[in-house]
Amino acid sequence: MDVNTNPKAPLTPQRHPAGKDRSKAEVLFLVDQLDAVYQTHQCSLSCEDSLVLASLPAELLISIFRYVLEDNGMAFHVTDPEDSAQLDVTDLVQLTHVCQLWRDVAVRYSPFWSRIHGAHRDMLDVSAARSRGMPLTLLLSTEKGDATDILTTYGSRLQKLHLTISSEYADVRPLLRFTPKTLECLTITYSDLSDQPESPLGQITLFSQSVLPSLKALAIEPMASWIPANSFPQLTHLLLVLSMVRETPDPIDLLKLISNLPQLEFLYLYGLAPSDRATEFSNQISCPFLRSVTFICGCMHTATAMLTTMIIPPAAYVCLDNVYVFEDAPPLLPHLSVVDGISRIEVATDGYLLHLVAESSNSGLWLQGQFEGNHNGDDQRSWATWFSTLDASLPLDQVTSLSIFVGGDCDALLAFLSSMPCLNEVSVRFNPEWEDDPDRSVVRSLYAFLQDPANCAKLKLLTIDINANGAQEHPPLYTRDLMHMVRRHASAHRSLHQVTLQPFTDGDEADKHAFSEVAEELSRFSNLANVVQLRQPGPAAGEFRQRACWNLSDASKYWTIDADSGRPSYKLPWKME
Repeated sequence: MDVNTNPKAPLTPQRHPAGKDRSKAEVLFLVDQLDAVYQTHQCSLSCEDSLVLASLPAELLISIFRYVLEDNGMAFHVTDPEDSAQLDVTDLVQLTHVCQLWRDVAVRYSPFWSRIHGAHRDMLDVSAARSRGMPLTLLLSTEKGDATDILTTYGSRLQKLHLTISSEYADVRPLLRFTPKTLECLTITYSDLSDQPESPLGQITLFSQSVLPSLKALAIEPMASWIPANSFPQLTHLLLVLSMVRETPDPIDLLKLISNLPQLEFLYLYGLAPSDRATEFSNQISCPFLRSVTFICGCMHTATAMLTTMIIPPAAYVCLDNVYVFEDAPPLLPHLSVVDGISRIEVATDGYLLHLVAESSNSGLWLQGQFEGNHNGDDQRSWATWFSTLDASLPLDQVTSLSIFVGGDCDALLAFLSSMPCLNEVSVRFNPEWEDDPDRSVVRSLYAFLQDPANCAKLKLLTIDINANGAQEHPPLYTRDLMHMVRRHASAHRSLHQVTLQPFTDGDEADKHAFSEVAEELSRFSNLANVVQLRQPGPAAGEFRQRACWNLSDASKYWTIDADSGRPSYKLPWKME
């Protein structure tokens, strides 16, 4: 918050022309000098430097203090409430002990003191007083018995409350008896849920108010036996960490909560349990402002059933990451408006695992799923049949770019290619270890399909990425079949402009001689040399990579989510190669 735009800040220095016109290099020099003093707590600078420091305007000192204290941020680490250095005032207190000038400036700048870690009980009242009536951010644990008293005293001033609760407060209502006049963000983290009430509490009203008009962000991790029944007319961020081993709250209660969030923009649900109850929700839920939906580490059937109930706008991103199929077959994907404008698809599967990303310029659908159960090869379940249903959920006939890995499943490859007549770019990744049988070769099936110029008639660019890890001998690329396909396209005057063969590794160097025979065979077709290119081993040309559009900056406005398990990330196709 800028000291000049905050009417409550008692310290409002005038802008200093010298401070406004200082070069970036000079400011960085001053930062280095001030930081050195801060680190050593000794004013051992030269007389000239001391005069420079003493002449700095308060506004510039504050900016430099904020630079030094940049870790004293506003986000809260949901999955590790103990990692909360961003609310620790230790560094701030040390700044006030360097010299009287620094102390006066730091103490009088209220925003520095508005973020309080409740573990420092001795500093709580001091920080609250120095914040001079500003809205407070408070991180508080109930492990000390005075949490209720603290909330009663400062509750009406809270803007952000991050509450870590022990099992004795399975029912959170006794803690939330204050009036949340300015509360914008509420984070509830249970440190222990072993002592739960015998009967679930179900829907409860927080703060004894049916409507909470000021709340914009709500996170509960993990969910206890209750769920809020309040209406949240301004809430934009909802984060709930559930448990697949408990059936409370069930999807009906979750959908009721979502229906009470007319301004919702970011929805994050972790750990949806298997349940058929989502289909019992009779009303469609309009979510006109929704920008991002993330269902992670839960049941795919429950997730898709909930999506069927929600009306999601076209310019949004829907992500089902690390979801599990507990039934014999995966559920059908509902048709969502976010896929109406897609032009690009990535898909990777080995039959058991699935990676599917469909994107347009401003929306997308992300699905990473797997079958729950036997991982030893005895499980006959597969995504192959499910692929045949995708044309009812995705407008495959308008897709122009496809990146695909299907393991050894030729039928899956041909099913995708047959349903995408507008493709002009195709990237196929394959593993030579699965190509020994010519009758079941994925790459040979690809050539055979494309020999008919009517198939993928708009195709311009074809990339074939070859897994060259440990390649020591001639890989089965079926070069003659490839060149026959290229010749057929040329004679039919089709649009195939370039075929790229790219050997790639995961770090180990490939034997360059392993592809010498391929290069020799290609050289026999000199008239097609400008069409077919064999590259030296290197990175895959058709890279599967997570694009920036899936990392919406506003999604982490209030919380930081664990990067290892809580955020969607690419796991395929390399995990199964």
